[in-house]
Amino acid sequence: MGSRRAWIPWFCRRGVGLYLGYIHSFRGLAILMIVSGHVLPWGLFGWDGSEWEYEMVRTFLRNDTIAFVFISGFLFQHLAHKFEVKRYYLSKFKFVLLPYLVVCIPAILKMLFVDGGAPYENASPFAAVLYTWYYGTGQQYLWYIPMITVVFLLGVPLNKYGSKPGFYACLPVLIILSLFLGRGPNPWHNAAYFLSIYVLGMWVRLHLDAFHLRFRSWLVPSILVSTGLYCLEIWLRLNRPDLPLALALSYLRWAIGCLIICWLFKKYEERLPEVLGSLATLSFGIFFIHGYAISAVERILARFGLHQAPKNLLMVLLGIVVITGLTSLVLVVIKKVTGKKSRYLVGC
Repeated sequence: MGSRRAWIPWFCRRGVGLYLGYIHSFRGLAILMIVSGHVLPWGLFGWDGSEWEYEMVRTFLRNDTIAFVFISGFLFQHLAHKFEVKRYYLSKFKFVLLPYLVVCIPAILKMLFVDGGAPYENASPFAAVLYTWYYGTGQQYLWYIPMITVVFLLGVPLNKYGSKPGFYACLPVLIILSLFLGRGPNPWHNAAYFLSIYVLGMWVRLHLDAFHLRFRSWLVPSILVSTGLYCLEIWLRLNRPDLPLALALSYLRWAIGCLIICWLFKKYEERLPEVLGSLATLSFGIFFIHGYAISAVERILARFGLHQAPKNLLMVLLGIVVITGLTSLVLVVIKKVTGKKSRYLVGC
């Protein structure tokens, strides 16, 4: 990697061939898109411009969680040769579930003592806490952790069969299932929806050399199809929001988009911004706490009477920079103070 090796985190430097820089950068891009999708419609950094302009940006970011799931599946297969059942599940508990439980605590306290238990006011406080953890309602985006936990439970069979090319004959069936299922109200439904993308990431990693060699001839058609799906999705969301087809289109668009990004990032790896690698190193921490950063910034600026600031694309871009930078700074401080224990608290 030459000079780029400086930003490669220590845990990615171990072992020959273990580190794939462009996938690390892809992960950084994925977390940046997730933050952008949450900055766009919220509060001070929201939007009041042209409906068409808003929908172009918002539609592009819809369902961008697919990129995060794709990378998770890719990395699972990438490390399959080191799979040990006890170590695998223990690491998921320590570095994913445990920080998730911790990060939910401020939201749980607010729910119990400020919001009167809403949206679970009819349940006991103990049940309300369990519901918050189970459904991931502590923040708008935390549903991802219960969902991916269900996928993690499949780690043993996925590792057993994931190295067998015949296993991926199930992928078209899983994709069709995702298109019909859509997003759902609970972690099990959502895990069934995203499983096809996870397996797609595994498939790309298993056939990585062949993929990079052969996808070149499919690159332009893939970009054209993805762009066509994107335009149709915008039209549907503006003109026929009652039709569930838009979600299916966004699924296909992102599934194809992940293949496009993976190929392009590999080809132009040396030109990728180093900031993406830095964001990837902090990605789980950024994911966990960026919602709190958005709320804090909104409250602070509102005290200075800036809640009426212009809401346009420039403000959204500023919001993305502010929230990403602030969240990263907080994480760096936490890591400095707590050392290696920070992974148990914020996941990085």
